[in-house]
Amino acid sequence: LLTHDAALLVRAVRRGAQEMSVGTEGIRADGAFCQHGNRWYSGGYGVSFTFDMAQLVYLFSGSELAFATGRVEVLLHHVLDGQRRMGYRGYLDYNSVGREISRPGALKKRELAFGISLLARTEGIPRREELCRFRDELTRGIADTSADGTVFYPSISFLSHRACGRYIGVRGLTAGQLDAEVCNSEGVLCVNMSYGSRVCLMARGDEYHDIN
Repeated sequence: LLTHDAALLVRAVRRGAQEMSVGTEGIRADGAFCQHGNRWYSGGYGVSFTFDMAQLVYLFSGSELAFATGRVEVLLHHVLDGQRRMGYRGYLDYNSVGREISRPGALKKRELAFGISLLARTEGIPRREELCRFRDELTRGIADTSADGTVFYPSISFLSHRACGRYIGVRGLTAGQLDAEVCNSEGVLCVNMSYGSRVCLMARGDEYHDIN
């Protein structure tokens, strides 16, 4: 943009679009998000990914640089079929944030709410009603009953259940699946997060807030 190099901008946008795809690093087929190998990070790196990509989707909508609908739908799969069902009333399941559990405010991230708000405002965005409900849950703590139900994520051995004003998240651990890491002086006390069979129970949403 600063050098008025349109060709370079197009290449950069196309490279960004490649990240909105299903694979082993990043978005999984079931909507989970993994980083640093087979580690569940929907509430960590996945939030940063949503925050960054939502800004680009919003910025380029309606222009010749707009992302293909199929790419945006993959992002929305991660957001609405993954992140939306991995928390309650604006707070993330503590299992989903990895070593970021060491950080203050790790379970209620403003950047996620900002990203979802931008997606909900994007021209021609698919699944807008679901995005608006998710936005309201993140910003106002209003339980999104359309997300109620039971979902199992095989790639991360995780089961999410939302019903009757309650959230239950159950995490297992299977062969080849990695868990909490120690990095950047974070996660040094996360040893128990590697055992599997962890349960997250929420009715208010803030039960584990600043558990660090």
